[in-house]
Amino acid sequence: AALAIELEIEQVRQVRRWRDLVGVPAGAVLEARIDGRVSEFVPRLARLRPTDRAGEPIAAIGAIQILATDEIDAEQTTARIEAERERLRGEIDRLERKLGNDGFVAKAPPEVVEAEREKLAGYSAELDELG
Repeated sequence: AALAIELEIEQVRQVRRWRDLVGVPAGAVLEARIDGRVSEFVPRLARLRPTDRAGEPIAAIGAIQILATDEIDAEQTTARIEAERERLRGEIDRLERKLGNDGFVAKAPPEVVEAEREKLAGYSAELDELG
């Protein structure tokens, strides 16, 4: 049960991160198709209204497909997500070059190298999350 709750908390966090990224107003309730076994708390905490309405989702976050509404400008959403992808790709590229430099890895303190590896893993995970 604890693992299920942790997974649901993480889904809520992912939806909230996406909302922040694309600039959805905090009070806006978005329509979403929700597949699978998602408790009633996830849509409530993520400010989503479950629907069976057809339409192409503008975002898929786990079992949640967020649909376009008047609250969201689909073109602006796509542009912001693409800009964030580009930023993350740039950071990943920079860190991969830095960590691929034998001089840096050999001379830098181990904790600095490890911190850079953790940043790389974090940026890679964020990029994967954006799809």
